[in-house]
Amino acid sequence: MKIYSLQKYRDKHLNKRIWICGSGPSLTMVDEKRIPKDDILIACNSSTYHFKKMDYAIFTDEMANFSNWYLDLKNKPCKVILCNTGIDKIKKNTTYLDKDFTTWKINKDDKKVIGGYDIIHCAVHIAYVMGASEIILCGVDLRYKTLTEKYPYSQDLIDDAPQDLKNLIIKGRGVSEDYFDGALGLSLGGWKNIVEQNKDLPIKTISEKTNLNYYSYVDVNTLYDN
Repeated sequence: MKIYSLQKYRDKHLNKRIWICGSGPSLTMVDEKRIPKDDILIACNSSTYHFKKMDYAIFTDEMANFSNWYLDLKNKPCKVILCNTGIDKIKKNTTYLDKDFTTWKINKDDKKVIGGYDIIHCAVHIAYVMGASEIILCGVDLRYKTLTEKYPYSQDLIDDAPQDLKNLIIKGRGVSEDYFDGALGLSLGGWKNIVEQNKDLPIKTISEKTNLNYYSYVDVNTLYDN
């Protein structure tokens, strides 16, 4: 297994808009058919269910080995970036990148991806090094849709996944009365670190109802081709 430098992607999509999709409710607002052809689409975790094709799929959690949102990519056209050597390679066009857990500072000449607290933190770093003119966050709400509905797509693992991983999924289905939980709090803390150390990231969000209020809102309909 070869571990590549993040520089493999430096300016690969220079001055292009890059969409980064997480698994939150606002993901359902994204219409794949209306995204401009010159834009770059990155899907993370179960957001891959939402698209027939994407430019990249990025994963950092070994749970991917037991999840159809990853395993089903065998039948979808995309490149795969894995920031965890414990994730099995399922497609020929796969790149492994190493992570640096000592910094939140994002630079164009970085060779490793920031460790982050969730996958979107890592994806933003990768998109920035790719040369994005604008980074659009979709399904990155840090807020659940309702008290009982956390994600628009199933988080279930495959039947023969280890029971301890299944238990983690079951435990994670609970939410608090304010539609927030510890995992979202940890992610938001990571965003705080990113904002404090990176003042000029070109990030916007399509989510109006979000706890991620560091970045300005953009109506997704204004981003589509007419």
